[in-house]
Amino acid sequence: MTDPYQQFTRPPGPPTQQPPVPGDYRSPGYPPPVVAGFPPPPLPIGQANPAQASRMEYDAFLSYAHRDKEVTSAIQKGLHQIGRRVGQLRALRVFRDDTNLTANPDLWAKITEALDGSRFMIVVLSPQSAASHWVNEEIKHWLEHHGHQGLMLVLAEGQLQWNAQQGRFDPEHSNAAPPVLTQAGSLPTEPLYIDVSGSAPWELRSLLFRDKVTSLAAPIHGKPKDALTSDDLREQRRFRRLRRVAVAGLAVLTVIAVVAASIAFVQRSKAVREARDALAAQLDTEASAVFSRAIADSDIHALADTLAAQRIRSDPAASRAAFYTATTALNTTRTIIPTTASVSSVAVSPDGHTLASAGTGATIRLWNLTDPAHPAPLGGPLTGHTRVVVSVAFSPDGHTLASASTDSTIRLWNLTDPAHPGPLGQPLQVSIPVPMHNVTFSPDGHILAAIDSIGQTSLWDMRDPAHPGLLGPALTGPVPIVSAAFSPDGRTLAAGALNGTAQLWDISDPAHPGPLGQALQVQAGVDTGGVNSMAFSPDGRTLAAGSADATVRLWDLTDPAHPEPPGGPLAGHTGPVLSVAFSPDGHTLASGSADATIRLWNLTDPAHPAPLGQPLQGHTDSVHSVAFSPDGDTLASGSDDATIRLWNLDTAIPLRGHINTVESVAFSPDGHTLASGSADHSVRLWNLTDPAHPAPLGKPLAGNGPVRGVAFRPDGHTLASASNDDAVWLWNLTDPTNPALIGRLLAGNGPVFGVAFSPDGNTLASAALVNTVQLWNLTDPAHPAPLGESLQGPAGFVFTVAFSPDRHTLAASGVDHTVWLWNLTDPAHPAPPSPVRAGDTGTVYGVTFSPDGHTLASADGDHTVRLWNLTDPAHPAPLGQPLHSHTNAVHSVAFSPDGHTLASGSADATVRLWDLTDPAHPAPLGQPLHGHTGPVESVAFSPDGRTLASASDDHSVRLWPTPLDATVAALCSKLTSNISHQDWHNWISPSIGYITLCPDLPVPQN
Repeated sequence: MTDPYQQFTRPPGPPTQQPPVPGDYRSPGYPPPVVAGFPPPPLPIGQANPAQASRMEYDAFLSYAHRDKEVTSAIQKGLHQIGRRVGQLRALRVFRDDTNLTANPDLWAKITEALDGSRFMIVVLSPQSAASHWVNEEIKHWLEHHGHQGLMLVLAEGQLQWNAQQGRFDPEHSNAAPPVLTQAGSLPTEPLYIDVSGSAPWELRSLLFRDKVTSLAAPIHGKPKDALTSDDLREQRRFRRLRRVAVAGLAVLTVIAVVAASIAFVQRSKAVREARDALAAQLDTEASAVFSRAIADSDIHALADTLAAQRIRSDPAASRAAFYTATTALNTTRTIIPTTASVSSVAVSPDGHTLASAGTGATIRLWNLTDPAHPAPLGGPLTGHTRVVVSVAFSPDGHTLASASTDSTIRLWNLTDPAHPGPLGQPLQVSIPVPMHNVTFSPDGHILAAIDSIGQTSLWDMRDPAHPGLLGPALTGPVPIVSAAFSPDGRTLAAGALNGTAQLWDISDPAHPGPLGQALQVQAGVDTGGVNSMAFSPDGRTLAAGSADATVRLWDLTDPAHPEPPGGPLAGHTGPVLSVAFSPDGHTLASGSADATIRLWNLTDPAHPAPLGQPLQGHTDSVHSVAFSPDGDTLASGSDDATIRLWNLDTAIPLRGHINTVESVAFSPDGHTLASGSADHSVRLWNLTDPAHPAPLGKPLAGNGPVRGVAFRPDGHTLASASNDDAVWLWNLTDPTNPALIGRLLAGNGPVFGVAFSPDGNTLASAALVNTVQLWNLTDPAHPAPLGESLQGPAGFVFTVAFSPDRHTLAASGVDHTVWLWNLTDPAHPAPPSPVRAGDTGTVYGVTFSPDGHTLASADGDHTVRLWNLTDPAHPAPLGQPLHSHTNAVHSVAFSPDGHTLASGSADATVRLWDLTDPAHPAPLGQPLHGHTGPVESVAFSPDGRTLASASDDHSVRLWPTPLDATVAALCSKLTSNISHQDWHNWISPSIGYITLCPDLPVPQN
């Protein structure tokens, strides 16, 4: 029976003919070399040494790249057959990862186990394997644990050249050698390698190919090649004789064969499922490595892997974690637009409906952004330039596009009808034909500034775009100018120079421009590169400069003639900053860098700029250009990785407004309002009627001290906030836009850290700093009153309180490592508490009940989340093992409304999600959520379970997608088309038929 696993293997690559390499063993009849360092020959075939067999599970390990599957399969087949005795299943035991592994998330552990259990390693070499991270790691592991003994190479494609003096393959002439084999001293002698690159289609019935595989098999069998060839011929003849006898008896066995076939069909179906599941697990592993940025590869490739894995695996629900990993990794990405060449410049039209891009393809493309979630090409490319287009810019009215190229011209394009653009007049050229590097329009559109490669800035009169003319002499300085930007009033031009300085020019009279003050020193030194990009804030009071020293600097231009000296540089990039841009409201600055990232900076107070979350990651090469949409919701970026990315700034930029730590967040019962309480003494309300566009709701609610906790009453009309002034504040939210203070409940015994309403809304619990919990009667919220005496709880501080869904149990936690449970069947007479030890050394910062009340989750200072079985609240018991993944104290936990997901926020600045489909066996769900730059103090799910909110010491609130948003439609929304049939063949599998992964997207033609 054909091996069913062979249907689901890594993709092959087309073999190519290569010239002979001196010193190989490829000619027919050429005797195999004596290879020093190989293990001693085994006993004759069929008489394996039992001691050796117990140590080594495999005779050979096959290492190869996806695209070399065809030749690898043929080699494996040959090693199985050559020298096989009649009655023997295989002549040699050969490990190949896609034929020996069932679905297993720990693939690398299985691979290293197989490597350590193999006597020989055979590596199939090609340019594809030379670029494979996994092939390189497998060879490295072999050399570290086995030395060079037993290493054999098969050249399937490409070239190899041995450098005996340096003990390596020459990297300049060995495009098939992985990096580990091109390192000096990697091998003491030239290893045995067999060249099969000219033997396609690699069939064993080809005598030449079979002879070469025999050269590989002979050392493994411990026999001379001639002896193995003789044994093989003898066994083949014997097999043919036995086959003739067997054919005569087939008629007798027909009935038995039918039964066996049925069994085989079942077994084959099982094998097929396992093979597909193994391939799906491998695709998910590779995609996760890309999304975690452990491997620099295309997010489009990773998305295809994730979507394909879900379609081919036997249980699509098993893709839940992988889908959530992809969803969160691309949370800030609105759409990825693939292009055919590097993108050097992007610009968004003033109405936000059109995106222009340009790059190394010498063409300009227009994209329809009427719906930024579904960008589409707008007509064909604009052709005319003959070399790289390095800059594009829209006129303020959007009717003209200017482009600068290294072909020494500036071209103007008529975009009165963007669907039918056309050239506008003749190309513009300066007196000396030199490459053009940058173009930008003045705010009134009357002037176009153009920078050329010798550093001059020419000003063109654009009042009649069909007949532009030069305005006076070019602006020049002591060193070449490389970037320029107009001030919003059009009176000032900032020009960045190659020596790390910037000069302001007075262009009130464009025909007679003049320097304005002294040059601004952007960089500490003059030899670190130029000022690559400059931008004015919309109010003209701030100038930003992106520099080759990987920093951004700001100047206060309240008085342009006397700019304030720059403060400290905005540092964080690890490569030159190539582009900077202000958001339309001036509160955010974006910077694109050669380090392949984009950083956002909070300039709400330009005197105290700060990073806005983590860098935007996804590009795999330099980001040359960034541009905001006019509404500020979208950022476009162009990169050398041949993609344009549209970033969703509603998710990339957190909710800002607080000026100190945000201690707590809570959703209203209808999910339309989010409340956040802060150490800045305020509570803020946020309008989430459209969760994709959250906005402040009214003015902050002011208090007398830091706000530690917030909670909504189940009817949504009352908000409670816990304050450091020893009180609980109650607010009437009947009109959320105009909240009114109901009153202050003096809880006593110190600051109040936590508040919680009972499910019926009639009781409020408050946690005081000094080991007390107070219950309040809210039957009439306008006249709250204490309900009995205060409850004595955890020794020391009490941080949180929570009611069970049936309101019969109250939980509280604090610094004594315990959770306390009270029976509130009669709220006026709560039963004595049942303390549960919930930590070893750390404070228990948070507790919460599952929606069904059967599970309690606790968060503690031991970096741990614990689950408790409360089926019998009087006898709580640990549920499964503690969840250890955070690297610092866990401050808050929250269940999703369906109870299938648990969120935890930690002082390690991350939020993690846990799959509780089986609460006894919780598992991490996706990768940690990175975005905050300080400890996470609180997490909360929206009532519909589609939004997760987190509050942090970084003064912000962030909104995250949840597993309910991790759908095929959500992932496909990041793409503009399906992958091609060729990409399916190369990325997924050549043996599984093409599947359209995104039904609503086009399938490109190969």
